[in-house]
Amino acid sequence: MRMDEVLSEMRRIQCSGNSTFLITLPKKWVERLGLKNGDNMNIIPVSDRTILFKPLLDISVPVDRTPPYRIDMRGKDPEDVLRAFTAAYLAGYDSIRLDMEENDLVSRDSIRSILSSFTGLDIIEEDSDHVIVRDLTVKGRFSFEQSVRRVHLIVRGMMKYIPDRKGGDAPNVGELEERYAEIQRFHLLIMKNYTRISRDETEEEMKVHGALGYLLLVRCLERISRHVLRIGKYWDAVGEGMDLSGMNRINAAMVRILDNAMEAFNRGDLAMSDSLVNKCADLERNIRAIRDPLLASADRTQASLACAFVLDSMDRIVSYMQDICEISINQLFSREFAAPHNT
Repeated sequence: MRMDEVLSEMRRIQCSGNSTFLITLPKKWVERLGLKNGDNMNIIPVSDRTILFKPLLDISVPVDRTPPYRIDMRGKDPEDVLRAFTAAYLAGYDSIRLDMEENDLVSRDSIRSILSSFTGLDIIEEDSDHVIVRDLTVKGRFSFEQSVRRVHLIVRGMMKYIPDRKGGDAPNVGELEERYAEIQRFHLLIMKNYTRISRDETEEEMKVHGALGYLLLVRCLERISRHVLRIGKYWDAVGEGMDLSGMNRINAAMVRILDNAMEAFNRGDLAMSDSLVNKCADLERNIRAIRDPLLASADRTQASLACAFVLDSMDRIVSYMQDICEISINQLFSREFAAPHNT
């Protein structure tokens, strides 16, 4: 019998001493959850006047007795190996074995290059003809919310990094590329953990649906960061004599809308998400309004093309922020539809 099939039980709060209150747990619940005397519990008060009890899981890496997924690198192009490795990672394999020729230093360098594209992977076994890689992130302690919050902060930092050309500084493309690579690693990590819980029959449907919302959200953030990187690459070619104040105002407005969109998602604020959709539409009109004057002021083809690419990426960014607002709205309605209704 699943936990959600167990009927609720009434328990009386008891006072112990002057400042401690106690409540007992049904024995069958404790046994079904695998808890024992002395285990620690995390107690979380929720805004709807409920209290959430979560067992604190062992933070040590569990012993994985599942055979590793095997990839034969011999005679294969490094890109083919990377694709196979990524597919195995996203499919949920925690251990991956890569077989190679004896003492093949090129393949070992290739493996280390592959690992730099992922978060939480490390080599746990290495021999002359193979390497075994394992995901060392602890399943029970992965947080979709914290991971997406981290991605949002990275994207926000990238957007804030696009400067006013009049200040004389162009974006450091190398730094933007490093931040984009970090976002890609988080994207893969979230994709893998979504696959993991969606295949777990013991997970509640609402938790899986919530994880899907985070996955869709991080995809939008990844695409936004891709266009911020694109802006950084073309920014240096934008004409020196052009009035970029309109661009900078739009960039500042995009940062504010992104912050508010993430806040609306986290709070489940329908009215705020609706309002932000309208603000995104206004911003799209502002981008179109400054496009023609800016392109007309470009004194050479290279500057004109660079300006066109920057404005196109800004337009795409606003579109993805609008998608974030719509994801928030869809998630909220899905939660309300799935929640039990009192009659």
